[in-house]
Amino acid sequence: MSVNFIQNTVPVKMTFNPDGSVDCEVDPPNPNAGKVLPLHYSIIGEIEPALAPLSIDYSISPDHSYRYDWVVGIGAPPIDWKYLEDLRRERAITVQLVINCNDSGVSFSDSSPMLLGLQPSLHTSSWRDRSAAANRDSVKQLAQIAQPYVPVLPGVLEIASNYIGSGDDKDNKNWWMYRFFEKEFNCTVIEWNINPKVLVEYGPLLRGSIVLSFHGDMQESGYITLLLRPRLGFDKRPGQEINFVPENKELERGHRVALEVRPRK
Repeated sequence: MSVNFIQNTVPVKMTFNPDGSVDCEVDPPNPNAGKVLPLHYSIIGEIEPALAPLSIDYSISPDHSYRYDWVVGIGAPPIDWKYLEDLRRERAITVQLVINCNDSGVSFSDSSPMLLGLQPSLHTSSWRDRSAAANRDSVKQLAQIAQPYVPVLPGVLEIASNYIGSGDDKDNKNWWMYRFFEKEFNCTVIEWNINPKVLVEYGPLLRGSIVLSFHGDMQESGYITLLLRPRLGFDKRPGQEINFVPENKELERGHRVALEVRPRK
């Protein structure tokens, strides 16, 4: 077992333009003036996981399943700026995990994505007490159904105490998952989309988790890259729902947070 932890914190400066667009400067010359936010992001996980067989019934042993956690946080600005009010009502923060298998000869299975928060939150009665019983019942049912198939299913008490529910109302979600193809790297991106009320309830330091298993014939010099991308949604113009800052290339130029995973037989 070899668990690695990579982190970075970089100031990002926002400039709000008259047309509603937002410009972002990574690591500005004077981080102590203007609408500047310290952006923290980190990832932790196993970098030498054991390869798993590709089972016909989708079952994977816990011995071949590995948890990868990310943390994304926004620090206090140097001026009196209520930045939460400037974030979009939906997709205020998006956290992307770019999984690039390169030429490793190995692919992966993903399961059990989570967004985690410590209880009680700001409004305990409305967020926990009214839904805890329903959540526990749902988790119990899920455990009975998914036990043979889901590689790692956290215990009921752990989910009840730490799991942030996505919300049942389609028009009033807390967060949701999205998966898409990254044309730049020719690979998969797993995306957590988080609405601002999660930050109000649990604070601006977010933690997410996912379980990965790896399959294939590992090449001698091959590796898999797990790249973390934190994105902020300040652009409220119509049709700009997928416009985020900072720009990927600017953030990754000198501020890259990624794991290089080398699965073993």
